Amino acid sequence: GVPVVGADSAAIPDAVIPGENGYLFNTDDCEAMAGYLVRILTDNTLKEKLKAGALSSAAEHSLEKSTEKLLSVYQSVISG
Repeated sequence: GVPVVGADSAAIPDAVIPGENGYLFNTDDCEAMAGYLVRILTDNTLKEKLKAGALSSAAEHSLEKSTEKLLSVYQSVISG
């Protein structure tokens, strides 16, 4: 997994859980973005934690998991 430092806009907050798989910054706050990047690059313990969280998050959004969730929705609709 790769930690994410993303803008707090559009769909990015749907994928980034701050402190678990990365960090979010306000779109007009470049200093916060730079601070998060420096923190991740210089703190190996934090980097490893975020990498593990990113891998776990990615597994939750795999093709297999997404297909299972979609099938579950279809089945509930069909069942009424």
